[in-house]
Amino acid sequence: MNWYEICEWNAQDATRTLEHIDGLLALWTADIGDHSRESAAACDRIENISQSWRKHHDQPALAAELWRHLTVIAAASPEIATNQFGTVAQINSSTGGVPKSAIDTATVGWRGIEGDVQKTRLHHGRPWQALSLWSADVIDQFVSDGHPVSAGGVGENLTLRSIEWSALRAGTVLDIGEVRCQLTAPAVPCSKIAANFTGRETALVDHDINPENSRWYAAVVRPGLVARGDVVTVSPSS
Repeated sequence: MNWYEICEWNAQDATRTLEHIDGLLALWTADIGDHSRESAAACDRIENISQSWRKHHDQPALAAELWRHLTVIAAASPEIATNQFGTVAQINSSTGGVPKSAIDTATVGWRGIEGDVQKTRLHHGRPWQALSLWSADVIDQFVSDGHPVSAGGVGENLTLRSIEWSALRAGTVLDIGEVRCQLTAPAVPCSKIAANFTGRETALVDHDINPENSRWYAAVVRPGLVARGDVVTVSPSS
């Protein structure tokens, strides 16, 4: 079974996911040229879901179906990803809020790092937000520009090094230690991370404005252990 079938979608998970269906579809198809037959059919089904989900009696099942179709689109469009390699610079966890603190190893389940907690689940905690990823290289550049940011400061779970961040796309697959995950959507910056940036300029990590700097959410495709220093492999969707 796939992650979107294994994870239990509660009512809030489903509703908050389906509210973003049009944006997710646009994101997952942004860099695709001509659609294959499979991806075109998946797009049509997602558009049908977008028009009817509010009247559907089983929204959790519909949310899982949405992700099934999105992964079909990505699998039919391998050109969205650039093969590359990096490492885990830091693993971050907290019992709620930011900054998250560094840990040496972590057990990653379908919902993310075991023991990591979000204080509020209104905007967090969906199955497709299991992990938050960010770039150590982007952090280094911010620091050199005078921003008081550090790994874990903006709430990312995994800080990765030597990955060309601007090449990442929704649907891209990353193998990190024993874990396989798939990028789902950029994280929207909020006021809670503003202290990490001079002038509280959270727009610096807003994907719509500065996509090369944004954090990424990822779904867990294969759970397992992750340790600091593990190799990270970026590959097309599979």
